[in-house]
Amino acid sequence: MAKQSNKDTFLKWAISVLPAQRSKWIEENILKMEQFAIATKLISGSIFDISDVTILETIYRAVEKNKIFQIKNKRLIKNIENDFKTYMQYCSQTLEGTKQASKLEPSVFEPLLESVSAVATSTESKTTPKNILASTSTSATCETEFYDYLQNRTKLADRTCISYVSAIRSAERYAVDNGYISCSLLNEDKETIVATATELYGDSNFIKLNEQQHNRFSAAINKLLEFIGAKVPEKAVVSTGYNNNIQTSGSIEICNGITAILEKHYEYGFKFDSIRELMRFRQFADAMEITLPETDETLKTSILSAGTVIDGKIYCKNDDMSQALRCIIEKIFFSGAGVIYYESLFENEREWMEAHVIISPEMLKEYLQKTITGCSFSKRFMIKGHRRSEREVVTDELKRIWGVHPLESVYSLHDRLPYIPLGNIWRVISGNELFVLASESEYLFIDRFHITADEEKDVLDFVDNACLENGFASLCNVPLGSIEEENYELTRIAIYNAIYKRVLYGKYHLNGKILTKEKSDLDAVMLLKQYIKGKEECTFDEISNKVEELTGGINRQYAFQALYDDMVRVSKKRFVADQLVNFSIDEIDAVLAEFITDNFRAIQDVTTFAMFPLCGQSWNHYLLESFCYKYSRKYSLYVIHFNDKNVGIIAEKDFNKKYDEMLAIALARTGVELTPETIGQHLYATGYMAKRTYSKLDEIAQQASNLRKER
Repeated sequence: MAKQSNKDTFLKWAISVLPAQRSKWIEENILKMEQFAIATKLISGSIFDISDVTILETIYRAVEKNKIFQIKNKRLIKNIENDFKTYMQYCSQTLEGTKQASKLEPSVFEPLLESVSAVATSTESKTTPKNILASTSTSATCETEFYDYLQNRTKLADRTCISYVSAIRSAERYAVDNGYISCSLLNEDKETIVATATELYGDSNFIKLNEQQHNRFSAAINKLLEFIGAKVPEKAVVSTGYNNNIQTSGSIEICNGITAILEKHYEYGFKFDSIRELMRFRQFADAMEITLPETDETLKTSILSAGTVIDGKIYCKNDDMSQALRCIIEKIFFSGAGVIYYESLFENEREWMEAHVIISPEMLKEYLQKTITGCSFSKRFMIKGHRRSEREVVTDELKRIWGVHPLESVYSLHDRLPYIPLGNIWRVISGNELFVLASESEYLFIDRFHITADEEKDVLDFVDNACLENGFASLCNVPLGSIEEENYELTRIAIYNAIYKRVLYGKYHLNGKILTKEKSDLDAVMLLKQYIKGKEECTFDEISNKVEELTGGINRQYAFQALYDDMVRVSKKRFVADQLVNFSIDEIDAVLAEFITDNFRAIQDVTTFAMFPLCGQSWNHYLLESFCYKYSRKYSLYVIHFNDKNVGIIAEKDFNKKYDEMLAIALARTGVELTPETIGQHLYATGYMAKRTYSKLDEIAQQASNLRKER
């Protein structure tokens, strides 16, 4: 208990210096800190007994880091912390931070010694090391013998032994206070002991008191009778239901007592595998006058039965919380939902979770598994009935809430499915044959796609014939009939994708927009190369149009890839067959060596072609790109993307650096300010980039800075 003078002096000081509204609640707020400090074993007594600022600061820092305390006191945490700072200030200024190190990380035996001392100073006697209680030498001897019996024969813990002796002394005082004829239990005369016990058990008021104290008196008296070899008085059997009913009643009382301890002292969970914590648990029980099972194993079993195990800790069972949680789940399922993700439930009911000290989706899952019946629990979600895959349950939920409209935004779907995370909706819908990407974040439900049986047959016939004749078919060439008109809300690309999933899925393999009967690597680039084969010359526009024909869209890189691989670029738009160019490879490499110093250079750093040998075509940067890409023995072409601006790098083949790394090296060689804007402008102006912006400029700037430091 706090030294009243310390506490009173502080509160008077607080009233004198603080506004009335603050001083009104300061004691209560500081006591919240005290409760936390005791629960976390930072102190063992009253916070007002501590004036050492170092210890107080330790408590304050611990509170700041404790997520559970912060959540539980969310609305008042600032007030609590400020009031505690006020007490720290008071201790620093007024009490000069007197150290009380014994209060920090106390020994588990400290409360035990205090309890022994309390027993020793009972109204009847004074304590000696060998006599826990002593009023007379006879009483002392009997007491010592009884204590030894409890400790050595029945193997009870010291704390329980002391509790039993204390209960016997309290029962004796009750007998004295109520004028019993026999009023001694610690006596050499067995008849006196039995007579006292008989009177006590025949006293309805004592029986009531015993029940209020969770049968602590009867448990101790029965042990004493066992010790002296006496039977429980007949009246005790009748009055208390001893033998048949008292064990059941006692079990209930023990459970209630354990629950009370968990509620009061272990809101942050009880580590049931800790011997130290088990000893503290018994200390709390004695302080609350609660009788516990004698052996530690039995006690652990009882605590496990009374609480709920979460992450290796036992939390007090809360029937009200369990009922509320069941109501929440029933309400969600009653609304039509077929699946509940723990993460979403935790976020949507955050205020309720905080109020019940549920601090994570994982902890919530544990409570749900122990509380809810008739459901299957997976790693991330729960459903009614039997276990099913995520794909199945989320697909069913999407179908359930889709409505009649063919198109839905993923974000709109998430609004109507609040207990499924957005990312999980994305994952299921994007790889599902029942849904078609129509535009960015917008999907078509295939059941809402309008196509007749005749149109389906026309599509199949076209693809069958094309594959039979050419070995492939382009999805973008299938006949549409009135499909576009009937699905006017969809883009052409969305329609093609819907046709594939509705008509062709499972019958043909799709690679890009190319359909084949068997799974194949055949794609648009390979088909372009087949088209180019045998041509002496073609233009970029011709091949680009072919790409659109095959894929239904414009993709410049498809065209560039096929042309650079199988032809030679001689101008911006014109490509010729390999046989129309005659490169003197070694001579050209020797000329390039004059330009390419320090391993690499931008293509545009080659500023003259006067020294290059004749090759059958006029030299320019486009021709140089093709030479380095396909023919050079010493150099390679590097580009972010093929382009029309001669943007890129020529680097030695054995210089094993990525494009971004070479950009960083190029910048490190200059005195350019290393900001994204400045380096973007510089790399654009010097021919290393086709645009002034690039998503990796920050990383490149950092690399360049590091290289400058190394140099």
